[in-house]
Amino acid sequence: LEFLWLAAVVSIPLAFIDRNYAVSEAVIAYVEVPKIAILRTVAGLMAILWLLEWAVRGSASSGSFWTWPPSKIRASSLWSGLGTWLRGHPNRWLLLAVWLFLGSTLLTTVFSGSFQTSLWGEIPGQDGYAAYTVASYILLFAVIATHLKSRSQVGRIVGALVAVGVLVGGYAVLQHYGHDFLNLTEQTGGGRLRATSFMGNAIFSAAVMSMTIPITLMAGTPV
Repeated sequence: LEFLWLAAVVSIPLAFIDRNYAVSEAVIAYVEVPKIAILRTVAGLMAILWLLEWAVRGSASSGSFWTWPPSKIRASSLWSGLGTWLRGHPNRWLLLAVWLFLGSTLLTTVFSGSFQTSLWGEIPGQDGYAAYTVASYILLFAVIATHLKSRSQVGRIVGALVAVGVLVGGYAVLQHYGHDFLNLTEQTGGGRLRATSFMGNAIFSAAVMSMTIPITLMAGTPV
């Protein structure tokens, strides 16, 4: 499981295929499709391994993702129980947000006017907020939340994020100075004067760097 989440962290941001390998409606499908394919494949493999682990051990791995089963709180004490649970540890606010996001996704999918589109996406296999893609993100988060337990594991995932940030940012610098040897610059997200790195969109590449730069600074700060 750890190998899979490290593979996802490294390969998804960097994945792309040749522009002419596949024809699609989306201009950036050559970077979008492989990323989504890897995400969904990794999520599927994680689900299989997690179920096998559950079958062998007789229960799921203990972890913060399951520390608050909503079914154990009576309706009369819902708000007080929720408040007590949130005060127990700050990371539970994140868990609550994930549960709410998952619930809203499932609810809107079930009651959608176009169930197939909501479930698979307008163009299946490409990026978006389809329930299938969101469920893959949630599963990836749940596996990490329940299995990331040791300091060495934290070190490895931080190292993977730092490496991805360096590669994405480094190639963006090369693009800025006209050395786009992989031919990945796109007009989307600001035109050819803005670096798109491996994302096909300057906004997406900026999002990746904005997440990895703080982690890199934290990792490089002497303790």
